[in-house]
Amino acid sequence: MLAPEHGGAAGTSPRIVQCSSANGDNGMVACDVDTSVLQRGVEDDDVALSECRETCDASFEGDGDCHSITYSTSERRCKLNAAAGKPRRFCNRPGWETHWRVDVAEDQLLLLPQSAGDGLTGIDLTEGHHLKDTSRRLQTEGAQLIDTATGESVALHGVNMFIDYLEFDDIALIRSLLPTANLVRLVGVLWGDAAPKADGSVCAPTDRCCVDDAASGYFAESCLASLLVAVERLGAAGLWVIVAAKGRYAAGDGWPATPDVFHSEVLTARVCALWRRVAGALRHLPMIAGFEA
Repeated sequence: MLAPEHGGAAGTSPRIVQCSSANGDNGMVACDVDTSVLQRGVEDDDVALSECRETCDASFEGDGDCHSITYSTSERRCKLNAAAGKPRRFCNRPGWETHWRVDVAEDQLLLLPQSAGDGLTGIDLTEGHHLKDTSRRLQTEGAQLIDTATGESVALHGVNMFIDYLEFDDIALIRSLLPTANLVRLVGVLWGDAAPKADGSVCAPTDRCCVDDAASGYFAESCLASLLVAVERLGAAGLWVIVAAKGRYAAGDGWPATPDVFHSEVLTARVCALWRRVAGALRHLPMIAGFEA
């Protein structure tokens, strides 16, 4: 943990966090960051990402002014950047990704487990268990969206995030790089996103959120728990949330070889049950801007 006197306010810690796509094969990098304090690469040390971060942390603690790193997952190369402040623009550089140092409040150090279900076994999924303030919603007045808590008109703008890529410090990252953002489109319902077996099964073996349990809405309890934690933390940070689904095969990618919701009554009924379960579990949380099935 880095000491607050090296750039962090009280109760915060400067941390290196990722501000690019989670997929290094299609990386977005801060392309105006080019002042480097150190370069290390495969020709000398074969640098791991963890070592790259640690070297930047050590440089920062020693007043070396390392404010971000640019890392190649394929070449295992590490570039430490001295330029401070948020990037002015991003560009596509396949195989590379930028990780940025931001101040993270201590109460944001835990958001989601590393995998669905880790550390969530004691979560109460009963409707109404989570946040108390259910009054903050968006309502329409003509062509405007109105925040019911303030009475002010709201123009939604923000970022798209996959729940599997959402880590504990992403909220601080949004606040640092996009301070005016007020929305996260959270792709948090991953169901029917893998090809099922040819034996007529609805759930594919690799589709961890799809279960054959009507009582749970055919949506795994661990996945619902992760979704609840994510929506609650994003809303607590003042970010509106659109809960979106991703189901490649359920949406028809494999038709006609693979059933989809447009041609299978069984699958359609399961998807309806899933959304009733998800909407019921989230209905008491504030800051939900909508659902995207």
